[in-house]
Amino acid sequence: MNLIERNKELMKKFETMINTADENLAEELVDANAHLFILLQALRLFTEEKVIYLLFIG
Repeated sequence: MNLIERNKELMKKFETMINTADENLAEELVDANAHLFILLQALRLFTEEKVIYLLFIG
């Protein structure tokens, strides 16, 4: 497997880990001492019945 294919596979695993909170993948991919920063931006939308918050990961 070449470097590009390996990186694509690792990014897919990382995406799966983030979206599913898979602890086994987290142990495989992230060092126990690593700091993980995720930037979130909240958008507040108003409807007649309620306020809706949308989070964007960037």
